[in-house]
Amino acid sequence: MRAHMSTVLSPALTAQPEPRSAEILDSIKGAFAAKGFEGASMQDLARAAGMSAGNFYRYFPSKDAIVTALVERDLAEVQREFTQIINSPTPHDTFRTLVRARVERPDPGKEVIFAQIEALAARRPEIAALKVRMEQEILGYLVAAFARIADVSQPEAARRFTAHAKLVMLLIRGLSSCCCTAAGSPEAAPDPALAELVMAALDRTLADVAAAGAALTEISLSPLAKKA
Repeated sequence: MRAHMSTVLSPALTAQPEPRSAEILDSIKGAFAAKGFEGASMQDLARAAGMSAGNFYRYFPSKDAIVTALVERDLAEVQREFTQIINSPTPHDTFRTLVRARVERPDPGKEVIFAQIEALAARRPEIAALKVRMEQEILGYLVAAFARIADVSQPEAARRFTAHAKLVMLLIRGLSSCCCTAAGSPEAAPDPALAELVMAALDRTLADVAAAGAALTEISLSPLAKKA
């Protein structure tokens, strides 16, 4: 493999929350999803966590801190998945398997929360900055995965496959938004036919990435390239 050793993921910008903080995030997701960022008070969230308000504030001093922790935890999960892809002997298949799991078994509560973050970003600069950071980190992971699949360097992958990475993000985000009804309540799963169309589009994108990598390899091994 020509470029595998140079295809690496940079360290996550943030660490996973402490176990107790993670438990609290799990316990309050329902209240956050049901009442929204602005509708859920800190008292509501403390009650959902089974804690006094004072103790709750020790872990999360504000709702912004909660949103940040939710995003950081999701990014840590995404990084673990892409690390699997980078280290896999069959990165194309591993990529497809992990994406299919997200497509077929989304977390409806999470989708509602992140839809609210999208809405908040339009009027809250600090949330908009958090959203941009999240998107840029995921975009970087996708480019690194495509570098591994195509067996090219990360700079080359960034030049050739950034648009492919953005397309994958649009596909997953669009499907996720369909997991929420117009009233904002989560559905159990996306429409199977829609999920298959998303997977078909993903397969075409991965085939394009792999073909581009194969073409570059052929060029690099040509007699003319060797003379150069």
